[in-house]
Amino acid sequence: MAERLAQPHTTVLELMYGSLVRLLRGEAETARRDTAAAIAIATESGIPQWGGMSQAFGGAALAALGSIEEGLAELQRGRLAYQATGARSAQTLLLTFLADVHIRRAAWEEALSTVNEALTVVASTGERVCEAELYRLQGEILLGRSPADVPAPRHAFTSPSRSPVVNGRGPGSYER
Repeated sequence: MAERLAQPHTTVLELMYGSLVRLLRGEAETARRDTAAAIAIATESGIPQWGGMSQAFGGAALAALGSIEEGLAELQRGRLAYQATGARSAQTLLLTFLADVHIRRAAWEEALSTVNEALTVVASTGERVCEAELYRLQGEILLGRSPADVPAPRHAFTSPSRSPVVNGRGPGSYER
């Protein structure tokens, strides 16, 4: 639809957010195709913010397709390009993808550091969109790093005191 409107900004957003949905659905190949198209249009149209975000998503897709190191480099370049525009939203999303790539590399300390950075962003900004996934990744990292130490990851997976939803700050808390 955006292509029929000849609106490059709308087209880039359609492709970029479509690629995000595809990434989350595990459709990395289609996500990669869409991010490549979004990057091309963003570059041609002078929309660096969405070009950077699309590049980061493309890196995550590339890593999911098995080109982990190349995907990591692209994700990091895209994240830096996005931040260079002054954009600060969606930081937890980008850090979540980055942590996932570090897990794919079995780079446990880098993954844990990335999750901790993202949780700091959550605490300082209130950007909670990826919070549950960050705690899941934290448990996965702790389990991968020390498979024999089951209590630490179990705590990350199940600790209700760490969850804003359980503590009344999440969905439904405004309805009470």
